[in-house]
Amino acid sequence: MNRKSRSMLLMIYLVAFLITCVGATLAYFAVINSNNVSATSKVESVTMTSLIFDAGNPISIYADMFNFGKDMNNLFDQTYAQATVSKGTDMEVARFHYAVSVDLLANDLVYSVNKNKPEVILTITDPDDVEVKQIKGLDYVSIDGVSGFDITDKTGEYIVDANHEIMANNDKSFVNQVWKARVTLINLDADQEKNAGKKLNGLFKLKLLED
Repeated sequence: MNRKSRSMLLMIYLVAFLITCVGATLAYFAVINSNNVSATSKVESVTMTSLIFDAGNPISIYADMFNFGKDMNNLFDQTYAQATVSKGTDMEVARFHYAVSVDLLANDLVYSVNKNKPEVILTITDPDDVEVKQIKGLDYVSIDGVSGFDITDKTGEYIVDANHEIMANNDKSFVNQVWKARVTLINLDADQEKNAGKKLNGLFKLKLLED
């Protein structure tokens, strides 16, 4: 085989190798970034262990004469946040910890009837579908069949769980944890004119805790 033929063959092998590598890389990252909205991702490239946080749409409530008034239903919005861990084949355990919080960025909704009548309720369920009933700085209440935390006129970030564990092992190499949040503006069948044209905007957030 002459030098020109050897050079041409080497070039063909090199191109084939690059195509294989690029294809494998794209396939790998397509798996890692398979969720629509990834707030945080952590990947151990050697072990193929990954942790992905996925957030739903922001919570938004806006009351006006067309959606909230006499003889109308409660007004609500809901979202989710989830953590997903996948364990590499050469690891026995993949364990991470993260914090869960609700950030009320803006909230104009007030007590329009009286201070003892909560009007905006935040309901949260954990990955086991158990309702959360304790959040520092918020009161847990029940009104008109709706239970949750009174966030009427509240703003700021509130910690739902300061240190939650997610773990995959040889028995279960893929684990998905979903948190759900729902905000309800209660129709008290009273004069709530003070909340006409008012809004609430918030985020459901997960934050990775470094070991």
